Amino acid sequence: MDKLWQTRLRRHQKNQAKYLQRVFNDHFVLVLLVMFGALLYAYSNFVRGIVGRPIWVSPVVALICAATIPLGRLATLFVPADATFLLPQAGKMRGYLNQARRYSMMLPAVVQLAVSIAVWPLMTVGGNPNVALMVALIILQLTVAYANMSVQLTSIFVPRWSRVRVWLVAGDFVIVLLGLTTWFLPVALLGVILAAGVTYRTVAARNRAQLDLLTAIKREGARMATIYRFYNLFTDVPGLGGGVRRRLYLDFLVNKVRPVQGNTWMYLLVRGLLRSQEYFGLCVRLIIVGMIATWLCPTWWLALLVNAGFSYLLGYQLLPLATRYRDVVFTHIYPVDPALRKQAWSKLVTIVLLVQAVLLGLTAIVHVPELMSAAALLLGCIFVPVLVRGYLTRRIAD
Repeated sequence: MDKLWQTRLRRHQKNQAKYLQRVFNDHFVLVLLVMFGALLYAYSNFVRGIVGRPIWVSPVVALICAATIPLGRLATLFVPADATFLLPQAGKMRGYLNQARRYSMMLPAVVQLAVSIAVWPLMTVGGNPNVALMVALIILQLTVAYANMSVQLTSIFVPRWSRVRVWLVAGDFVIVLLGLTTWFLPVALLGVILAAGVTYRTVAARNRAQLDLLTAIKREGARMATIYRFYNLFTDVPGLGGGVRRRLYLDFLVNKVRPVQGNTWMYLLVRGLLRSQEYFGLCVRLIIVGMIATWLCPTWWLALLVNAGFSYLLGYQLLPLATRYRDVVFTHIYPVDPALRKQAWSKLVTIVLLVQAVLLGLTAIVHVPELMSAAALLLGCIFVPVLVRGYLTRRIAD
């Protein structure tokens, strides 16, 4: 079983690396760096602007810590065929599953370290910075996260253990809140002991039960489907389609396109954007995230950088829309100039990016009501046609 895990892990990592290279390309990494720097700058200004120790600080820190506990799912790397071929070995899978739990803890461990360091300035606001508080919080969060992963492992033996995850999140919130309002170190120690006790109970529960292989395979399939849907936003994933769904409330936008020969490509691309699950959902999510990021920007020029960065990110992710109908044979015999495809894509993406730029600009104006915020809105709108016609249109394959 150890050899089986190692073989599957190498194959899984090789497959994930192939997609990650396409997702985190040079352009996306550049945008992420700009966004990360902007958020750090905004967060530092926000913390420095807190006077005294407001009553909301402790609940917010506790809520952030508790909300990160469920992040990270157990990766068993099971496949549907295991229901037949591994069923006789189900009683010998404990070593395999323990290795799966150790591998699955990598992401929660990184998240807990990052979150604990990030909330430390909030924990010490209005007082002296104390490194011991951060260390205690890291130990507490890692212990609770490990207990959460152990509960996930136990739930494929005993399904009712899934409900314990809710109690872990609630308990972490109470422990952190109680510690920040009283004496953190002993309360955190109590939380570590309780989380360790839950982990110990999971071992006893697994020893008394049999592995539910069908449930484990179903959960692993759902986990991988979630990952591949994320990859599908950036590149094509074989066997995974975003799906198509008619949105009646958006039909008026499709009807805005005049039914003439010159608008053939525009009509197809508008329908493809509004009715596809991947492109429409991508636009909505990026606009919402962009508005949140803009709201966190304390200055107009930082809001302008965020606006420009999200315009580039959304425009780049819409590049595959231009070739969406390339494999439809009828598009190759249309009596329409092929050059109109690029023109239609350029016009459609310009409209989408202008809508995003206006929404992000209005968010900046509401958050920082000054004249320069209006300038950020104007400059953001000017940047869109320059980006689309000067760079993105050239990236479209003929």
